[in-house]
Amino acid sequence: MASPTRGVTGVGWKRAAPLVTQIAELLDCKKMKTRKWKTYTAYSIGCGIVWVIIWVLVAIAGSNHLHALLLVFAGWVIGWTSATIARAVYPPPTN
Repeated sequence: MASPTRGVTGVGWKRAAPLVTQIAELLDCKKMKTRKWKTYTAYSIGCGIVWVIIWVLVAIAGSNHLHALLLVFAGWVIGWTSATIARAVYPPPTN
C-alpha cells in the first residue's frame, strides 16, 4: 500500500504519519467486510458525522462563514432528501 503521506511536507505530518498509516490500514476495504458498509444508512450516518465535524470546525474558527455554510448545508439536505425519496420510490436492484 502506498504511503498516505507521500508528497506532504511539514513537521506536523511527520509526527502524524504513523497515525495516518494506521487509519488507512483500518479503512482498507480488503480487510473490512465491505458488504455491511455499502448501505444508504451507513452513507447517511457517515455524512452526518462529517457534517458535525465541519460545523464544529467552523464554529471554532469563527462565525464569519456560518451563513455560507448554512446555505451549503441546506443545499446538501435538499439533495439528500431527494435521493432518499428516490431510493424509496425506485429501490436499488437486487443481485
